[in-house]
Amino acid sequence: MSLAEFIQSYCAFNNLRSCLQGVYNLLVALAVVVAFFMFLFGIFENLLSTVPDVKLQGKNRMKNALIGLVIIFATGVILYWINPSIFSARLILYQITFQVPLVIGEHEFTYNINGVSYDITIPTLENAEEIDKLTKCQDPQKIYRVRMTNYYIPIIDEAPTVHHFLSNVTLQGTGFIPGENPKDPKQAKEINAFTAQNLLRAYKPPNNAVVKCKSGWKWSWVNYEAGEMKNCNPVSTKNSIQSESVRRELNITKDSAKQEIRQRGKSFFMHGSYGPLIPLRTVAHNINEGVFHRGDVVRVLECENKPNCRIKNTNLIVTDTGGGEKKDADAWLDLFAGVGEKALNTAQASKSGYVKVCIVGRINLNSLIIKK
Repeated sequence: MSLAEFIQSYCAFNNLRSCLQGVYNLLVALAVVVAFFMFLFGIFENLLSTVPDVKLQGKNRMKNALIGLVIIFATGVILYWINPSIFSARLILYQITFQVPLVIGEHEFTYNINGVSYDITIPTLENAEEIDKLTKCQDPQKIYRVRMTNYYIPIIDEAPTVHHFLSNVTLQGTGFIPGENPKDPKQAKEINAFTAQNLLRAYKPPNNAVVKCKSGWKWSWVNYEAGEMKNCNPVSTKNSIQSESVRRELNITKDSAKQEIRQRGKSFFMHGSYGPLIPLRTVAHNINEGVFHRGDVVRVLECENKPNCRIKNTNLIVTDTGGGEKKDADAWLDLFAGVGEKALNTAQASKSGYVKVCIVGRINLNSLIIKK
Protein backbone atom coordinates (compact mmCIF):
# COMPACT_ATOMS: atom_id res chain seq x y z
CA MET A 1 0.00 0.00 0.00
CA SER A 2 1.45 3.35 -1.04
CA LEU A 3 1.28 6.45 1.18
CA ALA A 4 -1.37 7.99 -1.07
CA GLU A 5 -3.51 4.82 -0.89
CA PHE A 6 -3.04 4.73 2.87
CA ILE A 7 -4.25 8.33 3.30
CA GLN A 8 -7.18 7.75 0.95
CA SER A 9 -8.18 4.57 2.79
CA TYR A 10 -7.86 5.77 6.38
CA CYS A 11 -7.56 9.54 6.69
CA ALA A 12 -10.78 10.67 5.08
CA PHE A 13 -12.44 13.91 6.14
CA ASN A 14 -14.09 13.70 9.59
CA ASN A 15 -12.70 10.23 10.16
CA LEU A 16 -10.28 10.74 13.09
CA ARG A 17 -10.68 7.28 14.59
CA SER A 18 -9.98 5.49 11.33
CA CYS A 19 -6.99 7.71 10.62
CA LEU A 20 -5.45 7.17 14.08
CA GLN A 21 -6.10 3.46 13.80
CA GLY A 22 -4.48 3.41 10.38
CA VAL A 23 -1.40 5.26 11.62
CA TYR A 24 -1.07 2.83 14.51
CA ASN A 25 -1.50 -0.13 12.18
CA LEU A 26 1.21 1.24 9.92
CA LEU A 27 3.62 1.83 12.81
CA VAL A 28 3.04 -1.65 14.18
CA ALA A 29 3.61 -3.18 10.75
CA LEU A 30 6.86 -1.25 10.31
CA ALA A 31 7.99 -2.14 13.84
CA VAL A 32 7.36 -5.83 13.23
CA VAL A 33 9.40 -5.75 10.03
CA VAL A 34 12.29 -3.87 11.67
CA ALA A 35 12.23 -6.09 14.77
CA PHE A 36 12.24 -9.22 12.63
CA PHE A 37 15.34 -8.19 10.70
CA MET A 38 17.07 -6.97 13.88
CA PHE A 39 16.31 -10.30 15.56
CA LEU A 40 17.53 -12.19 12.50
CA PHE A 41 20.71 -10.12 12.34
CA GLY A 42 21.30 -10.75 16.06
CA ILE A 43 21.00 -14.50 15.51
CA PHE A 44 23.68 -14.42 12.80
CA GLU A 45 25.97 -12.33 15.00
CA ASN A 46 25.55 -14.63 17.97
CA LEU A 47 25.95 -17.90 16.06
CA LEU A 48 28.53 -17.08 13.42
CA SER A 49 30.90 -14.70 15.17
CA THR A 50 33.87 -16.02 17.16
CA VAL A 51 34.42 -12.66 18.89
CA PRO A 52 32.85 -12.65 22.40
CA ASP A 53 31.86 -8.97 22.20
CA VAL A 54 30.11 -9.45 18.86
CA LYS A 55 28.28 -12.56 20.16
CA LEU A 56 27.09 -10.52 23.17
CA GLN A 57 26.06 -7.69 20.84
CA GLY A 58 23.99 -10.13 18.81
CA LYS A 59 22.31 -11.46 21.92
CA ASN A 60 21.47 -7.94 23.08
CA ARG A 61 20.14 -7.09 19.61
CA MET A 62 17.69 -10.04 19.76
CA LYS A 63 16.62 -9.05 23.27
CA ASN A 64 16.05 -5.41 22.29
CA ALA A 65 13.98 -6.44 19.26
CA LEU A 66 11.68 -8.53 21.46
CA ILE A 67 11.44 -5.75 24.08
CA GLY A 68 10.51 -3.28 21.35
CA LEU A 69 7.67 -5.46 20.13
CA VAL A 70 6.37 -5.95 23.69
CA ILE A 71 6.39 -2.17 24.27
CA ILE A 72 4.49 -1.44 21.03
CA PHE A 73 1.78 -4.01 21.68
CA ALA A 74 1.53 -2.99 25.36
CA THR A 75 1.05 0.61 24.25
CA GLY A 76 -1.79 -0.46 22.00
CA VAL A 77 -3.48 -2.34 24.83
CA ILE A 78 -3.15 0.68 27.15
CA LEU A 79 -4.52 3.09 24.54
CA TYR A 80 -7.46 0.77 23.87
CA TRP A 81 -8.13 0.51 27.61
CA ILE A 82 -8.02 4.32 28.02
CA ASN A 83 -10.18 5.13 24.99
CA PRO A 84 -11.58 2.23 22.95
CA SER A 85 -13.51 4.67 20.75
CA ILE A 86 -10.23 5.88 19.22
CA PHE A 87 -8.16 2.70 19.04
CA SER A 88 -9.54 -0.74 18.31
CA ALA A 89 -7.77 -3.98 19.05
CA ARG A 90 -7.48 -4.88 15.36
CA LEU A 91 -3.80 -3.85 15.32
CA ILE A 92 -2.24 -5.02 12.05
CA LEU A 93 -5.04 -7.45 11.22
CA TYR A 94 -6.88 -4.93 9.05
CA GLN A 95 -5.56 -6.52 5.86
CA ILE A 96 -6.23 -10.13 6.87
CA THR A 97 -9.15 -11.80 5.10
CA PHE A 98 -10.71 -14.84 6.73
CA GLN A 99 -11.37 -17.63 4.23
CA VAL A 100 -13.56 -20.68 4.61
CA PRO A 101 -14.08 -23.58 2.19
CA LEU A 102 -17.21 -24.01 0.12
CA VAL A 103 -18.94 -27.36 0.67
CA ILE A 104 -21.83 -28.07 -1.71
CA GLY A 105 -24.36 -30.90 -1.60
CA GLU A 106 -26.27 -31.67 -4.80
CA HIS A 107 -29.85 -32.84 -4.37
CA GLU A 108 -32.03 -33.93 -7.28
CA PHE A 109 -35.69 -32.99 -7.43
CA THR A 110 -38.23 -34.22 -9.98
CA TYR A 111 -41.02 -31.95 -11.20
CA ASN A 112 -43.94 -33.45 -13.11
CA ILE A 113 -45.59 -30.81 -15.27
CA ASN A 114 -48.41 -31.86 -17.57
CA GLY A 115 -47.14 -35.43 -17.61
CA VAL A 116 -43.55 -34.43 -18.40
CA SER A 117 -40.89 -35.11 -15.76
CA TYR A 118 -38.07 -32.65 -15.20
CA ASP A 119 -35.04 -33.62 -13.09
CA ILE A 120 -33.40 -30.60 -11.50
CA THR A 121 -30.23 -30.80 -9.45
CA ILE A 122 -30.33 -28.08 -6.80
CA PRO A 123 -27.16 -27.31 -4.82
CA THR A 124 -27.29 -26.66 -1.08
CA LEU A 125 -24.69 -25.18 1.20
CA GLU A 126 -23.46 -27.91 3.54
CA ASN A 127 -21.20 -25.74 5.74
CA ALA A 128 -23.61 -22.84 6.20
CA GLU A 129 -23.00 -22.84 9.96
CA GLU A 130 -19.28 -22.24 9.44
CA ILE A 131 -19.91 -19.42 6.98
CA ASP A 132 -22.52 -17.82 9.24
CA LYS A 133 -19.95 -17.59 12.03
CA LEU A 134 -18.39 -14.74 10.06
CA THR A 135 -20.32 -11.91 11.68
CA LYS A 136 -17.73 -9.19 12.24
CA CYS A 137 -17.27 -6.56 9.55
CA GLN A 138 -13.66 -6.62 8.41
CA ASP A 139 -13.69 -2.84 8.20
CA PRO A 140 -16.42 -1.23 10.35
CA GLN A 141 -15.88 2.01 8.43
CA LYS A 142 -16.93 0.41 5.14
CA ILE A 143 -20.66 -0.15 5.26
CA TYR A 144 -22.12 -0.24 1.75
CA ARG A 145 -25.56 0.79 0.56
CA VAL A 146 -26.47 -1.83 -2.04
CA ARG A 147 -29.26 -2.04 -4.56
CA MET A 148 -30.68 -5.54 -4.04
CA THR A 149 -32.89 -7.39 -6.52
CA ASN A 150 -33.67 -11.08 -6.93
CA TYR A 151 -34.42 -13.71 -9.53
CA TYR A 152 -35.55 -17.34 -9.70
CA ILE A 153 -35.82 -20.11 -12.28
CA PRO A 154 -39.42 -20.65 -13.45
CA ILE A 155 -41.06 -23.97 -14.32
CA ILE A 156 -43.28 -24.57 -17.32
CA ASP A 157 -46.98 -23.87 -16.61
CA GLU A 158 -46.39 -23.33 -12.90
CA ALA A 159 -48.93 -20.48 -12.89
CA PRO A 160 -50.94 -18.69 -15.59
CA THR A 161 -49.37 -15.33 -14.78
CA VAL A 162 -45.79 -16.60 -14.63
CA HIS A 163 -43.44 -17.72 -17.40
CA HIS A 164 -44.60 -20.73 -19.40
CA PHE A 165 -41.33 -22.60 -19.72
CA LEU A 166 -38.54 -24.35 -17.90
CA SER A 167 -35.35 -22.35 -18.20
CA ASN A 168 -32.12 -21.79 -16.36
CA VAL A 169 -31.28 -18.64 -18.28
CA THR A 170 -31.14 -15.96 -15.59
CA LEU A 171 -30.33 -12.28 -15.63
CA GLN A 172 -26.70 -13.33 -15.32
CA GLY A 173 -27.00 -15.73 -18.24
CA THR A 174 -25.54 -18.68 -16.35
CA GLY A 175 -26.46 -22.35 -16.46
CA PHE A 176 -26.09 -25.54 -18.43
CA ILE A 177 -28.28 -27.89 -20.39
CA PRO A 178 -26.64 -31.34 -20.33
CA GLY A 179 -25.50 -33.25 -23.35
CA GLU A 180 -25.70 -37.02 -23.73
CA ASN A 181 -24.42 -37.56 -20.21
CA PRO A 182 -26.11 -35.12 -17.77
CA LYS A 183 -23.62 -36.06 -15.04
CA ASP A 184 -20.62 -35.05 -17.13
CA PRO A 185 -20.17 -31.24 -17.11
CA LYS A 186 -17.80 -31.51 -20.11
CA GLN A 187 -20.70 -32.69 -22.26
CA ALA A 188 -23.04 -29.98 -21.05
CA LYS A 189 -23.96 -27.12 -23.33
CA GLU A 190 -23.74 -23.77 -21.62
CA ILE A 191 -26.85 -21.64 -21.94
CA ASN A 192 -26.28 -17.92 -21.59
CA ALA A 193 -27.79 -14.74 -22.94
CA PHE A 194 -25.96 -15.15 -26.27
CA THR A 195 -27.11 -18.71 -26.96
CA ALA A 196 -30.60 -17.91 -25.74
CA GLN A 197 -30.83 -15.04 -28.20
CA ASN A 198 -29.72 -17.39 -31.00
CA LEU A 199 -32.52 -19.75 -30.06
CA LEU A 200 -34.99 -16.89 -30.03
CA ARG A 201 -33.82 -15.67 -33.43
CA ALA A 202 -34.33 -19.17 -34.83
CA TYR A 203 -38.03 -18.75 -34.15
CA LYS A 204 -38.25 -15.30 -35.71
CA PRO A 205 -38.31 -14.17 -39.34
CA PRO A 206 -34.96 -12.80 -40.60
CA ASN A 207 -36.29 -9.25 -40.65
CA ASN A 208 -37.71 -9.40 -37.14
CA ALA A 209 -34.58 -8.86 -35.04
CA VAL A 210 -34.46 -8.82 -31.28
CA VAL A 211 -35.61 -5.42 -30.04
CA LYS A 212 -33.00 -3.15 -28.46
CA CYS A 213 -33.32 0.14 -26.66
CA LYS A 214 -29.64 0.63 -25.85
CA SER A 215 -26.47 -1.30 -26.53
CA GLY A 216 -24.88 -2.76 -23.42
CA TRP A 217 -25.64 -5.59 -21.07
CA LYS A 218 -27.92 -8.00 -22.93
CA TRP A 219 -30.34 -10.47 -21.48
CA SER A 220 -32.91 -12.82 -22.94
CA TRP A 221 -34.75 -15.94 -21.99
CA VAL A 222 -36.21 -18.89 -23.87
CA ASN A 223 -39.78 -17.70 -23.92
CA TYR A 224 -41.86 -15.51 -26.18
CA GLU A 225 -39.98 -12.29 -25.50
CA ALA A 226 -36.49 -10.82 -25.51
CA GLY A 227 -34.86 -7.49 -24.92
CA GLU A 228 -32.16 -5.54 -23.17
CA MET A 229 -32.14 -4.54 -19.50
CA LYS A 230 -32.21 -0.76 -19.53
CA ASN A 231 -34.64 2.05 -18.84
CA CYS A 232 -36.40 1.83 -22.18
CA ASN A 233 -39.09 4.09 -23.51
CA PRO A 234 -42.33 3.51 -21.52
CA VAL A 235 -44.22 3.18 -24.80
CA SER A 236 -42.04 0.20 -25.74
CA THR A 237 -42.74 -1.57 -22.45
CA LYS A 238 -46.49 -1.00 -22.44
CA ASN A 239 -48.45 -4.08 -21.30
CA SER A 240 -45.18 -5.77 -20.30
CA ILE A 241 -44.55 -7.24 -16.86
CA GLN A 242 -40.92 -6.19 -17.31
CA SER A 243 -40.79 -2.46 -16.61
CA GLU A 244 -37.23 -2.20 -17.90
CA SER A 245 -37.32 -4.45 -20.95
CA VAL A 246 -38.71 -4.57 -24.44
CA ARG A 247 -41.20 -7.32 -25.19
CA ARG A 248 -42.21 -8.88 -28.51
CA GLU A 249 -44.21 -11.90 -29.50
CA LEU A 250 -42.51 -14.64 -31.55
CA ASN A 251 -44.05 -16.15 -34.65
CA ILE A 252 -44.37 -19.65 -33.20
CA THR A 253 -47.11 -21.51 -31.42
CA LYS A 254 -47.04 -22.01 -27.70
CA ASP A 255 -47.08 -25.82 -28.07
CA SER A 256 -44.12 -25.89 -30.48
CA ALA A 257 -42.08 -23.73 -28.12
CA LYS A 258 -42.92 -26.02 -25.21
CA GLN A 259 -41.89 -29.07 -27.20
CA GLU A 260 -38.54 -27.46 -27.95
CA ILE A 261 -37.95 -26.74 -24.27
CA ARG A 262 -38.98 -30.26 -23.26
CA GLN A 263 -36.43 -31.77 -25.61
CA ARG A 264 -33.62 -29.44 -24.59
CA GLY A 265 -34.37 -29.24 -20.90
CA LYS A 266 -35.33 -32.72 -19.70
CA SER A 267 -32.82 -32.32 -16.91
CA PHE A 268 -30.30 -29.71 -15.95
CA PHE A 269 -28.21 -28.50 -13.05
CA MET A 270 -27.54 -24.96 -11.99
CA HIS A 271 -24.03 -23.71 -12.48
CA GLY A 272 -22.34 -20.34 -12.18
CA SER A 273 -18.94 -19.13 -13.28
CA TYR A 274 -17.38 -20.46 -10.05
CA GLY A 275 -19.56 -23.53 -9.46
CA PRO A 276 -23.12 -24.37 -8.35
CA LEU A 277 -25.65 -21.59 -7.79
CA ILE A 278 -26.83 -21.84 -4.17
CA PRO A 279 -30.43 -20.71 -3.54
CA LEU A 280 -30.73 -17.81 -1.08
CA ARG A 281 -26.93 -17.67 -0.72
CA THR A 282 -25.77 -16.76 -4.20
CA VAL A 283 -25.62 -13.16 -5.28
CA ALA A 284 -24.33 -11.73 -8.52
CA HIS A 285 -22.36 -8.50 -8.48
CA ASN A 286 -22.02 -5.61 -10.86
CA ILE A 287 -18.27 -5.95 -11.38
CA ASN A 288 -17.91 -2.49 -12.91
CA GLU A 289 -18.38 -0.84 -9.53
CA GLY A 290 -15.36 -2.56 -8.02
CA VAL A 291 -16.88 -2.75 -4.53
CA PHE A 292 -17.11 -6.54 -4.20
CA HIS A 293 -15.27 -9.43 -5.84
CA ARG A 294 -16.09 -13.05 -6.54
CA GLY A 295 -15.75 -15.06 -3.35
CA ASP A 296 -16.57 -12.21 -0.96
CA VAL A 297 -18.91 -13.08 1.90
CA VAL A 298 -21.16 -10.11 2.64
CA ARG A 299 -23.50 -9.78 5.60
CA VAL A 300 -26.83 -7.97 5.30
CA LEU A 301 -26.98 -5.65 8.29
CA GLU A 302 -30.14 -3.75 7.49
CA CYS A 303 -32.91 -3.55 4.89
CA GLU A 304 -34.11 -0.03 4.20
CA ASN A 305 -37.81 0.50 4.91
CA LYS A 306 -38.19 -3.21 5.64
CA PRO A 307 -36.87 -3.98 9.15
CA ASN A 308 -37.89 -7.67 9.12
CA CYS A 309 -36.76 -8.63 5.62
CA ARG A 310 -35.86 -12.28 5.20
CA ILE A 311 -32.21 -11.72 4.30
CA LYS A 312 -31.37 -9.49 7.28
CA ASN A 313 -28.39 -10.86 9.30
CA THR A 314 -27.73 -13.36 6.50
CA ASN A 315 -24.36 -14.02 4.91
CA LEU A 316 -24.44 -14.03 1.12
CA ILE A 317 -21.72 -15.28 -1.22
CA VAL A 318 -20.71 -13.10 -4.16
CA THR A 319 -20.28 -15.77 -6.79
CA ASP A 320 -20.95 -14.27 -10.16
CA THR A 321 -20.48 -11.09 -12.12
CA GLY A 322 -22.98 -9.35 -14.31
CA GLY A 323 -24.23 -5.99 -15.45
CA GLY A 324 -26.90 -3.75 -14.13
CA GLU A 325 -27.26 -0.31 -12.65
CA LYS A 326 -26.25 0.59 -9.11
CA LYS A 327 -29.06 3.19 -8.91
CA ASP A 328 -27.86 5.61 -6.21
CA ALA A 329 -26.05 2.85 -4.33
CA ASP A 330 -22.46 1.75 -3.81
CA ALA A 331 -23.05 -1.52 -5.67
CA TRP A 332 -25.70 -3.79 -7.11
CA LEU A 333 -26.42 -7.38 -6.03
CA ASP A 334 -28.93 -9.87 -7.36
CA LEU A 335 -30.09 -12.64 -5.04
CA PHE A 336 -30.83 -16.07 -6.50
CA ALA A 337 -33.91 -17.59 -4.85
CA GLY A 338 -34.16 -21.05 -6.42
CA VAL A 339 -36.48 -22.93 -8.76
CA GLY A 340 -40.22 -22.85 -9.25
CA GLU A 341 -43.23 -21.18 -7.66
CA LYS A 342 -41.96 -21.72 -4.11
CA ALA A 343 -38.75 -19.95 -5.02
CA LEU A 344 -40.79 -17.13 -6.55
CA ASN A 345 -42.56 -16.65 -3.22
CA THR A 346 -39.21 -16.77 -1.45
CA ALA A 347 -37.79 -14.18 -3.82
CA GLN A 348 -40.74 -11.89 -3.17
CA ALA A 349 -40.40 -12.34 0.60
CA SER A 350 -36.69 -11.56 0.41
CA LYS A 351 -37.09 -8.56 -1.81
CA SER A 352 -35.66 -5.33 -0.48
CA GLY A 353 -34.81 -2.34 -2.61
CA TYR A 354 -31.72 -1.19 -0.70
CA VAL A 355 -29.71 -2.94 1.98
CA LYS A 356 -26.70 -2.07 4.15
CA VAL A 357 -23.94 -4.68 3.97
CA CYS A 358 -20.33 -5.18 4.93
CA ILE A 359 -17.65 -7.73 3.98
CA VAL A 360 -17.11 -10.34 6.70
CA GLY A 361 -14.82 -12.83 4.91
CA ARG A 362 -14.16 -14.75 1.73
CA ILE A 363 -15.00 -18.12 0.27
CA ASN A 364 -11.95 -20.03 -0.86
CA LEU A 365 -13.00 -20.73 -4.43
CA ASN A 366 -10.09 -23.14 -4.86
CA SER A 367 -11.43 -25.44 -2.14
CA LEU A 368 -14.84 -26.20 -3.64
CA ILE A 369 -16.10 -29.56 -2.31
CA ILE A 370 -19.12 -31.14 -4.04
CA LYS A 371 -20.95 -33.95 -2.28
CA LYS A 372 -23.08 -36.11 -4.57
